[in-house]
Amino acid sequence: AAVVLDADGRPVGGVSIASATPHVPADLARHLGGVVGELATAISRKLVDSPSPLAAAQPTGA
Repeated sequence: AAVVLDADGRPVGGVSIASATPHVPADLARHLGGVVGELATAISRKLVDSPSPLAAAQPTGA
């Protein structure tokens, strides 16, 4: 499941990384949240961009 982050790097509809890990500075937690969000976006984009076996099985020009 993808995590949607708001402008502060907090998962929307979830607990913030900062509140889940109080010993982590807020800016570091925000940075980590952004990295996690970017990774999730990149992974989902790669999944969308990769041709599915179903699409590959379709005859071209159909």
